[in-house]
Amino acid sequence: MLQGVYQVGRRDQRASLPPARIHVHWGESTGGPAMSIRRAVLTLALAIAAVAPAAGGEGRRVIRDKTLVAWVCVANLAQRGGSVLTLENPGGEFDAIVFGELAPARWMAGSNFFLRTHRNQGDWPAESADPRTLVQIAIAYRGRQVSIFRNGQPYASYTMTKEPAAFSTDSLVLIGLRHRDAGGGRFFAGSIEDARIYDVALDAAAVAALKPNQPSDPKPLAWWSFEGGKAEDLMKAFPAAHLVGGARVSDGKLHLLGGTSYMIAGCEPPRDRASEDWPTWHVTALPDEGVACPYDANGCIWWKGTYHLMYIFQDRSRPHGGHSWGHLTSTDLVNWTYQPTALAPEPGDPDTGIFSGNAFVNKEGVPMLCWFGINAGVCVATAQDDALIRWKKHPRNPIIPIPKPGQPGHGVYTVWDPYLWLEGDTYYCLLGGNKLPNGKDTLYLCKSPDLVTWTPLHPFYEHPDPTWTTTDEDCSCPDFFRLGEKHVLMCISHKVGARAYIGRFDRAREKFFPEQHVRMNWAGGMFFAPESLEDNQGRRIFWAWVTDPRIRPTLNSTGSGAQSMPRVLALGPDGSARIIPVKELEALRRNHRRLAPSAIPADGEVMLHGVRGDSLELALDIDPAQASEVGLKVRCSPDGKEETAIWYRPAAKKLVIDMSRSTLRTDVTYGQPPFFAYGRDKAPEKSPFTAVKAPFELRPGEPLRLRVFLDKPLLEVFANDRQCVTQQVFPASREALGIKLCARGGAASLRSGEAWDMVPATFLDRRQAAAPMFYRPRDKQTGVMWDTWLFLHGGTYYLYYLAKSGGQWDNISLATSDDGVHWTERGRILAKADGVTWMGTGSVWRSPAFERDGRFLMNFSEWRGPRQTIFFAESTDLLHWTRLGSELEFKQDTRWYEENGRWDCIWTIPRDGGGLYGYWTASPKGAAGFGFGQSLDGTRWEALPPPQIEWGAAGPLHSPEVGAIEKLGGRYYLMLGGRLGGAHGMWTLTADQPQGPFRPATANYALLTSTGHGNTYFARFFPTPGGMLVNHHAIARDGMVYMGALKRAIVDKDGTLRLGWWEGNEKLKHEAIELKPPQASAAPLAMLETPLDPRNGVILEGTLTLPAAGGKAAGLYIEHGSGVGTAILVGASGVAELGPIQGDGSGFKPENRIDRQMAFGPAARFRLLLRHSLLEFYLDDVLIQCYSLPASATGRIGLIQGGASKPPGDLRAWR
Repeated sequence: MLQGVYQVGRRDQRASLPPARIHVHWGESTGGPAMSIRRAVLTLALAIAAVAPAAGGEGRRVIRDKTLVAWVCVANLAQRGGSVLTLENPGGEFDAIVFGELAPARWMAGSNFFLRTHRNQGDWPAESADPRTLVQIAIAYRGRQVSIFRNGQPYASYTMTKEPAAFSTDSLVLIGLRHRDAGGGRFFAGSIEDARIYDVALDAAAVAALKPNQPSDPKPLAWWSFEGGKAEDLMKAFPAAHLVGGARVSDGKLHLLGGTSYMIAGCEPPRDRASEDWPTWHVTALPDEGVACPYDANGCIWWKGTYHLMYIFQDRSRPHGGHSWGHLTSTDLVNWTYQPTALAPEPGDPDTGIFSGNAFVNKEGVPMLCWFGINAGVCVATAQDDALIRWKKHPRNPIIPIPKPGQPGHGVYTVWDPYLWLEGDTYYCLLGGNKLPNGKDTLYLCKSPDLVTWTPLHPFYEHPDPTWTTTDEDCSCPDFFRLGEKHVLMCISHKVGARAYIGRFDRAREKFFPEQHVRMNWAGGMFFAPESLEDNQGRRIFWAWVTDPRIRPTLNSTGSGAQSMPRVLALGPDGSARIIPVKELEALRRNHRRLAPSAIPADGEVMLHGVRGDSLELALDIDPAQASEVGLKVRCSPDGKEETAIWYRPAAKKLVIDMSRSTLRTDVTYGQPPFFAYGRDKAPEKSPFTAVKAPFELRPGEPLRLRVFLDKPLLEVFANDRQCVTQQVFPASREALGIKLCARGGAASLRSGEAWDMVPATFLDRRQAAAPMFYRPRDKQTGVMWDTWLFLHGGTYYLYYLAKSGGQWDNISLATSDDGVHWTERGRILAKADGVTWMGTGSVWRSPAFERDGRFLMNFSEWRGPRQTIFFAESTDLLHWTRLGSELEFKQDTRWYEENGRWDCIWTIPRDGGGLYGYWTASPKGAAGFGFGQSLDGTRWEALPPPQIEWGAAGPLHSPEVGAIEKLGGRYYLMLGGRLGGAHGMWTLTADQPQGPFRPATANYALLTSTGHGNTYFARFFPTPGGMLVNHHAIARDGMVYMGALKRAIVDKDGTLRLGWWEGNEKLKHEAIELKPPQASAAPLAMLETPLDPRNGVILEGTLTLPAAGGKAAGLYIEHGSGVGTAILVGASGVAELGPIQGDGSGFKPENRIDRQMAFGPAARFRLLLRHSLLEFYLDDVLIQCYSLPASATGRIGLIQGGASKPPGDLRAWR
């Protein structure tokens, strides 16, 4: 893990750090050298090498008092932390108009470390504009006074506690990205129609007078109108802007996608991932993982035929940096699959992030993971399946806590990067980052019989030779294992990088005695944080994070993170280390070429004309003869200005990679420590190191045998299986592809050689492979899904569902998601008690005393004999639940309710005066209805008489079940399940008061219902910062139960509740499909030429022209058998009918009629979601129907023109 020790040459403007060597720590300080280990990555993220603002140049204007103004459309009110206009100085000081960073949906004046930001924003108005509504936001800075305006009206104002920041026309301007070092939620999603900077503080009247795309008095200092498709400052104060990550200008607007898109003015054009060299057969960080720093390999294990490689990355959607463990699997060490995140900090966990650790197998033969939990200590988790996808964290984490002052161990040992293993019947744990009194590095050893009770022992080793290491080297990222007759402690020092001790492990004394010290990295090198595994062939295979020499702005634009190629570590006959590429990579070889023996003249070069490229393997057998230097040059440009040399220097006994001419780029620098470049806005004029020099000596008469691997920027050089040097090089020229042999000081010769092109490996992304469209659990232990309910907290969606793994509903299970679309199974959280027939459904709410006790509460029911009773459980993290005692059972109040009637699923809303009102499924005496009551603490409930229901002419629902109730606007809306006539589903009741009376909605009463092949039930509300959403389950024709796509609750001006398309579901669209429209035909049904694959889900969108009054309905045909299908036909008023139809367009039999009682224009946009036999159909983003086809769709879809003037068109599709 990274350690924060850096030499800073100028004052860090953001952190106010003095010019000195900085030691920062994470968690409780134990004093001494351990302090230097703690806050590494965070320090990097805060720019460890800040520089002062640019000095004034010609035309430079200083900006003190100012006004930032932007006219924006917000794509998603739930987004957090993007900026619509930022001014940023070098070093990271910034002021910005930021949306939702501290409080959901609130505009704020963002600043570095919130120095000029007012934090208490709870009373500020929440933004409510839809994605098509233009909103003006302005922030005026006058001295310390900050005034925020929305649409020309005062929004908020405050006085800064700190001095205002000064900017200039040398500062950067950003739109979309909060600031260049921002963490999670840093990008804004939406569009910007106009953005301006004034170098005066405008008052309310002046702000109100501003109009988008119109001049103003006073004139702005800078003005981006985005007219003419250009992102340029009309006032010429700032240089031309660059668009990054899919940002585009069209229709007079800057369009920002939100994921990685932004505009930047005031610096060189930023590189992006598409234009940058990127490895093709090495494991690398995925685009959405951004700058993976750290990117340590961790948790490596071979298990039941599969190689598992974990790695640290930063999930920016999580707080505290989001340090998590990603997970890759492979069966051949060549092709890899990205699996769901293995470990992440969850709400309620004792640790706030996942740092370095390892994998091991416990006494029961089950794999476990061990890691340093930030701010907690050593933590462990146990695999829940043989694929090692699901992990359960130990309830006693941290099993070895960080000692606090006054506790045993405080000042004795540091709890840091652990390594845990089982030796016989004893668990041992090594704690990284410790020091001996003489200053030498060591680890501290602890042992335990059960992973819970730990005995601290002693320092694990003391190396015998002071020359092996230098001052300030630590031992972190330990990896301890047997190798042959010896033991190896592979580790890092943060100062230099990867290294290893080889020696003897005395089991009786429980100590390690190093006999050799082997460096794997040297000054200027990039080899850091190695981790190993032993496979079924007995090979010790390891990887390491290859750090990046590019400076921070480039890293932020392209992302970063690469693992070395897998290598085998072995011991030679003399006991020295052997480092050998794994043989499996030979599968990537193509275009084999043999190189003829040739002379290499003294001080000359020999171009290998048949060998050229940036993805190669070279195997060279060279006789150094009399040369003082011999080797080769790779990535050579045609003009000779760029080349990277690989030298063997016999006299110096060195193997060298010389980067002095590797690149003409100004954003690449090589220094020490290995992550030297990460915190720098600018590279020094000259790199501190221009070569990496590793010790290496040929034996008398031994040829130099080099194996050189190139994968775009990655260069790995193996010499005689005894040494390896690793580097990243980034030539500016795309033509830097040449290879040359070279010698100096004497002639040498190539005895033989071979070359291969290396083809890309296959990398599959299965991180979100849980069928995002119409999710259902796949874990057999979880079972079949039934009723669902959701809760959103801390940016995570928690999906709870009633489930059965046998013949009864016997458990409540959980899945989680970061976006409401892609779900990760978490397994069971509650199971039915002994003697219970089956469980019933529930819901989750916060305790009324949540601010004090931090409790979440869940209710559920259980049937014992003929009686159903409601029980409760509590949690502090929404993941781990504890059933509350029987004293809190909630039973039928027989004054108003049947003793053995339904009693199930309390749904709560706030109660005036404190506490909660509850509504639940019940059997009131003498009438159809539901239960009603109140509670002050959320667990002790008082039943009240059932609310009055004015059922109306249609009569009462049969077997009503409470789905959910919420106050939307000024009215209460209750979604009630049941049957009415031949229809089954969810119906809407409304009330003006929480106690009722309730009455059927006057329009769209049948909210989510169907006849015939109905499939949808039990809709539930759940609030989000972007508005109220609804979830429900759906039953496919084969009986499998899925959760439908989340819906938006829409209440129109007349108070009618409808369900609509939720913008977050756009993430269902993984890959666009090129559609071939049907050939022109007079037939009533025209089939698309492009077949679609509905097995994993497909989305089809287009425009549906509605027929004239009295004309035949138009719509879609979905085939699900030979010559048969289902039609969705829409008439002139927007009323839809669904039913079977023949493949020639004849014989339509409507079996489901839906009237959403809303007006449509002459044409409407439609959206069809289709997976297996399930479909959802929308018109103008309003849900028309969910439906189950008689059989799984074949993927063939047709267009039915009917009486419309033209068939459905403007078609687009996604898988």
